[in-house]
Amino acid sequence: MNTTENFSVARNMVTQQMCDGMDDTAGLLRARATDPATSHSAAVMVCRFANSHKVRILEAIKSVSDHTLGATAGEIAEASGLSVVQVDRRLIELQRESRAYVVKYMGDDLVRDGYRVWKVS
Repeated sequence: MNTTENFSVARNMVTQQMCDGMDDTAGLLRARATDPATSHSAAVMVCRFANSHKVRILEAIKSVSDHTLGATAGEIAEASGLSVVQVDRRLIELQRESRAYVVKYMGDDLVRDGYRVWKVS
């Protein structure tokens, strides 16, 4: 391994250590060894706020679901104060953790206003 590769491996190990224990998916590396240092810094930051975003998203889904069948990413973003991009990224993680799921209608994903509809598991 050359010096650059050694540095990337060390940086990944630090990222992993900082993410460990923060939530179920935060331990996954969110940047490749070949990514620039800014990507690795961003990966550490995600570990710090991803869990709070997930809590806000779950609460927003529950709140919107009181009035309608599930909630779309757009509705969740509006209710939580997050962007649709932030919501979409965390929804996939919540789905992997079996904490949220896409509503199905006749075997297909239910879509409203161009977004899939989500519910809390």
